[in-house]
Amino acid sequence: MADAARDYHLLIVDDDAIDRRQYGKLLMRHSQGACEIREAADGAAGLKALRARSPDCVLLDFSLPDMTGLEFLAGAAPSGELPCAIVLVTGQGNETIAVEAMKRGVQDYLVKTQVDEGRLWAAVVRAVTQMELRQQLALSLLDLTAANGAGAGDCDAAGGGS
Repeated sequence: MADAARDYHLLIVDDDAIDRRQYGKLLMRHSQGACEIREAADGAAGLKALRARSPDCVLLDFSLPDMTGLEFLAGAAPSGELPCAIVLVTGQGNETIAVEAMKRGVQDYLVKTQVDEGRLWAAVVRAVTQMELRQQLALSLLDLTAANGAGAGDCDAAGGGS
């Protein structure tokens, strides 16, 4: 599971260079393991960076110069499932946007004016943990389905089926 001591690969997609630097500093200060942080100043560059090397988590600004955070999510998940954990960070607290982002798979939603070191780090660790748990659950379900399929065939072949 995600924890402070593991290595993290993060992507910060925000058009404000000061915010990107500040988030990076806060995260590096809190990380006990290695913390690789890449940055992108717009949605297109963020999607390119996401595809080049899938990070553990993306800190995504909602208002980008070339697209909204929701449009970024659509581009990041053409198959419908996001490739990594996403925390939406915005200067405009808007419940409608938060709900829609969560429906699309975002793990957390932070308002920029409320971002501090502890809150930002907790959001990243929680988001990565949730994503890892979902992936483990999906693998367990596949294993169970395969085991049940194999088991059902054995019972029928042995004449034990009803």
